[in-house]
Amino acid sequence: MAASHVLSTLRRAALATAAGALVLAPASLALAAPATVTRFIVVHDPEIFTASAFCLPEDLLGTVTTQEVSSEKSVETSSGVFQINGVDDFSYRIDFPDGSYVEAGIDRDLFSFVGNPSGFQFTRVTQDFETIHASDGTAVGKLALNGILHTSWHDADRDGVPDEGELTTQVDHFRIRCP
Repeated sequence: MAASHVLSTLRRAALATAAGALVLAPASLALAAPATVTRFIVVHDPEIFTASAFCLPEDLLGTVTTQEVSSEKSVETSSGVFQINGVDDFSYRIDFPDGSYVEAGIDRDLFSFVGNPSGFQFTRVTQDFETIHASDGTAVGKLALNGILHTSWHDADRDGVPDEGELTTQVDHFRIRCP
């Protein structure tokens, strides 16, 4: 499940980058300039597909039923600073042929993108806590997935393309704890 969350968030960051929303400006600068604030919530259509679950055998496939709700706030200043903060909340359940299932407790991606024409900073924190249930509904295990992706880029030549040496920070940390 986490891979689809990662791709969704990275697509959003790529779209913002492609749109020219590009380095972290001081908060005081962003607050000083007149700003346009936009808030929205998107309830995505439910999805159903076949997959395995973290910590369980890869050949144990089940039917996944999931839904994503995204809430975001974007701020754009007249000085060219653009910021998006938001959360993608996921609800899902994986039902296996033997009647056992995995159900999400907290499953969310918190993200922040700040940029201007000279670069950007993007951070995503993934929190995913799931419970594994036997076919009789008894909880038989828990798993926890935590991830952090942080990237910043300074566009020294201001061509809008990350060139060699312009990526200033990249942190990618992923930890999963199985029962």
